[in-house]
Amino acid sequence: MRKGVEGLAALAQDVLRQKPIGGAVFAFRGKRGDRLKLLHF
Repeated sequence: MRKGVEGLAALAQDVLRQKPIGGAVFAFRGKRGDRLKLLHF
């Protein structure tokens, strides 16, 4: 879980081809699956 909010927003925009400000919720989990980051604008 090294990436910050800006890095996760860029990942959502580049890989998923969706705008992070579109109202969707993006969930990112760590390698072990014990941590979760949610991105919502």
